[in-house]
Amino acid sequence: GLLDHAETALLALRGTSFEQDALIALLAIYERARDWAKATGIARELQQRNAGDYRTRIAHFLCEQATQAFAKGDSAAANELLLQASAEAPQAPRPYLDRAHALSQAHQPKAAYDQLARIAQLAPLSMPLAAKALAQAAQACGQHSNALAVLKRNYEQQASIDVLDAIVTLAPHPPDGRAWYIRHLEQRPSLLAATRWLEDEPLHSQSDHALVQRALTHAGKPLSRYRCGHCGFESATYFWQCPGCQSW
Repeated sequence: GLLDHAETALLALRGTSFEQDALIALLAIYERARDWAKATGIARELQQRNAGDYRTRIAHFLCEQATQAFAKGDSAAANELLLQASAEAPQAPRPYLDRAHALSQAHQPKAAYDQLARIAQLAPLSMPLAAKALAQAAQACGQHSNALAVLKRNYEQQASIDVLDAIVTLAPHPPDGRAWYIRHLEQRPSLLAATRWLEDEPLHSQSDHALVQRALTHAGKPLSRYRCGHCGFESATYFWQCPGCQSW
């Protein structure tokens, strides 16, 4: 009940000189309570007051509501919320990722591919989050060459291991794909890239290969983590909202 009491106290500050500060505090409460509809309303009000740029945050709130709608089986409402999120913050990658996932679930790989390809144009730094899904959608709808070109351009901008894995998945011949790991290792020594390359590299003894592979995989696993750009919180799972500092 503490959050309810806090909400009541902050709402009482409507119409006072403390109203804007109260709205910011209310937004934090609604985020903590996962009341995304109220959070959206408050964030929009703060945006209108020029209290900051809340567009990306609003897009996250709409995506959270869409996730709840999908869970209830209301695909129409969910898709409408995702469209609103894209319109609210065109540079935000999450609405495109969430729409692509929904379209893939609905067996519409070409439409899913189109959504993911937009991330490469509008939010290229977020492409590592979309790379694997883009490769899968491309394989399902016959867009191998286009997807490969998109991923290669992105990799040249930022040498992400996730984008590299997607390139190797789509490479026309396995040796060509694995050569990308060698190129990566020449420029950026990486235990993860070495592990990926070794997976298909024959050794003199099959038992030796298994031992070396197991050791490298074990050593590299802790390195494959996401890090919050605000507080440094690390996790093997990607969170849109950081569990450490609550930033988006």
